[in-house]
Amino acid sequence: MGKKKKSSNAAVGLSGYERKHLHDFGEVHPLNDTFEAPSSTTTRRPASGAKKHPSKVSFKSTTKRKPKVQEFQAESSDEERPDYAQKMMMIFARRKQRQLMKSYEKVLEVHGQKRKAASDSADGDAKRVCEDEASSAGPPTSEDKDKEDIDLSSEDEAEAVWSSDEEKDDATPSGSCPNYFSLHFENTLPDSLAKSLLAGREPSTKGYTSAGLGKVEERTYSDVSESSEEFLSHTKDSQSVGSAAFDTDISKELRGGWSQMTERTSLACTWQTLFNQMNAYRDIVYGERTHADSESIRRLYCLHALNHVLKTRHRIVKHNAKLKESQPDEVPDTMRDQGWTRPKVLLLVPFRHSAVQIVQTMLCLLQDPAEKLLVGHRKRFFQEFGDDSDSDDEKPNKSVDFREMFTGNSDDNFRIGLSVQRKVVRLYSDFYSSDIIIASPLGLRTIIGAPGDRKRDFDFLSSVEVAIVDQVDVFLMQNWDHTRQIFDHLNLRPTKLHDADITRLRHWSINEWSRLYRQTVIISDSLFPELKSLARKSCHNYAGGLQYHKPLTQGAVQQVTANVQQKFEKVKHSSIVSEPQDRFQYFVDMVLPGLVKDSHGHIGIFVPLYFDFVRLRNHFKQNDIDFIQLCEYTSNSDVSRNRSYLFHGRAQITLITERYYFYKRHTLRGLHRLVFYQLPRFGKFYPELINMLSLDADQLDERKVCTLYSELDGHRLAQVLGERQAKKMFSNRQHVCVLDAE
Repeated sequence: MGKKKKSSNAAVGLSGYERKHLHDFGEVHPLNDTFEAPSSTTTRRPASGAKKHPSKVSFKSTTKRKPKVQEFQAESSDEERPDYAQKMMMIFARRKQRQLMKSYEKVLEVHGQKRKAASDSADGDAKRVCEDEASSAGPPTSEDKDKEDIDLSSEDEAEAVWSSDEEKDDATPSGSCPNYFSLHFENTLPDSLAKSLLAGREPSTKGYTSAGLGKVEERTYSDVSESSEEFLSHTKDSQSVGSAAFDTDISKELRGGWSQMTERTSLACTWQTLFNQMNAYRDIVYGERTHADSESIRRLYCLHALNHVLKTRHRIVKHNAKLKESQPDEVPDTMRDQGWTRPKVLLLVPFRHSAVQIVQTMLCLLQDPAEKLLVGHRKRFFQEFGDDSDSDDEKPNKSVDFREMFTGNSDDNFRIGLSVQRKVVRLYSDFYSSDIIIASPLGLRTIIGAPGDRKRDFDFLSSVEVAIVDQVDVFLMQNWDHTRQIFDHLNLRPTKLHDADITRLRHWSINEWSRLYRQTVIISDSLFPELKSLARKSCHNYAGGLQYHKPLTQGAVQQVTANVQQKFEKVKHSSIVSEPQDRFQYFVDMVLPGLVKDSHGHIGIFVPLYFDFVRLRNHFKQNDIDFIQLCEYTSNSDVSRNRSYLFHGRAQITLITERYYFYKRHTLRGLHRLVFYQLPRFGKFYPELINMLSLDADQLDERKVCTLYSELDGHRLAQVLGERQAKKMFSNRQHVCVLDAE
């Protein structure tokens, strides 16, 4: 090893990066040390046939002459290469083994001396001087930004600074807002309680009405042990916290961005209450989402996701520094802060433009006016996830919810990883190096695969601690099975270690209790049966959960403006399994004969499920019934032709699927009669389709609406008629109910 250069002429002939290294570590970069190298001091190759001198001379290598060192390596003999490589490896290994805290103290001493010389302050503590510099509100200078960029290239040094900041945050009293992160994830459940929860024990429920949030159903576990009572006592009072969580329980990296985001529009008390429940790490099923408040809800769960990632990162970095300083023989249980893999937050959204909105919100939250935020692959992200050129510009004839839902790129096959570090956000990071994963159900399902596939991977979902699903009602129109499969693969034991630190694993991760600590946040416009089933089977949070839903006092039938008679016919079924077959048989025997005898045509049959659509289509083909179809797989040219046939009455029956209408929202002109084979999943489609019926005066008698329903359609019927009217129809012994035209 070469000797260190003297400080008097150490910086002569060095580049900016080498001077930075000399400034931080008190020595020149290892590549600038003096080595024993092969014979020549020039880069000229020896002439052919010339003998190489076995003697070795000493030379000095700088960064500009780095290619010469590589050429000497290429010319050296096989016996000399391992010796030279071994020396280089020893140099870098020794640098890696240095304790970061000692290096950081040297940097603090240098900055402290500069700070002390420039000011009259008598405080000579380097750490306090560094904290004063970090808390200054003025924008950083260009020199500071350059130093900051260089520091960020070394992750260890950046984590050391982050660790110091977190220690300062921990010393700040939290006031009336408890630290829910520590209360939830550092609480170890007794074995008996954990086993009973994993066995699927039902929680106790109670309902009440919350101001601004409608009806609330709270789920808790009554026999929680004393170790969990402290946490649950705080979660019960979390609604009364008010805005305290926004002041004390948010990481300081987010406070500047959040204050700027809410500067123009203050946060309503309703959203403060909802965020406090999120911050308490309780499962939340919110069934009151509308397009008017979609942005406010997105801000809340983006803030919660980033807050969780930063707290996790702070805790790990702080423990890393303590362990390197003390170097204990065994890691204490209080410093077990990791899972099997790095991803901690999973965000499921239906479309690419939804992912763009989430990333933009997160970048705004992380942006601090006093500091520079570096974003990797920003241009690539907005090129791939930006507006789709094939999308309509204005869509003036569409409904408001359709324009807001399908504005931008509506591709539903995507996935992207985000790595959040100090002042750095890396897009398109590898899943095992990411903190947040944003994906669609289809995008993740293509990776998860199915049993028997050669290439499938779901280990990156093993340590997810917060799962957020937005616009889950749209997933019904995509493929609900993808969503169920993703939740089935959450928090499973990984098939490989993936560089996991076994000594830092939490005990509940080793015991496969991760699903008991995972928080699930589901946001939808209504609580449909499939969503309730998913929450009941996949949400096992020991802290309990809350379900918010709005009472259906008035159904969508109030929005029907067409003067038309509406008839509801009840279909009896022997069992849940036989219900589709019983419905089909009732339609064929009781409804279809009257439609075939109608010589006027212009009949539309609305079919929500694609399997029922295929069954009806095959039956029509076998019995030579004149019909056309409008489904999600119909080409654009066929759609235009079939809509023209419907308008001119060239086809007697038109089969219409709900998925087609969901994605197109075409105005179907020429309809005289409408049959709902089953009530639509979205109650708003019922009045929209009825209002499309022809308004010609000579066709008023032909306009009729017939709807088939069964006891399994309770939620759909309540969306259309309201809860009270739906209960009356189910209790009525008559199987036909007619709503006369006004």
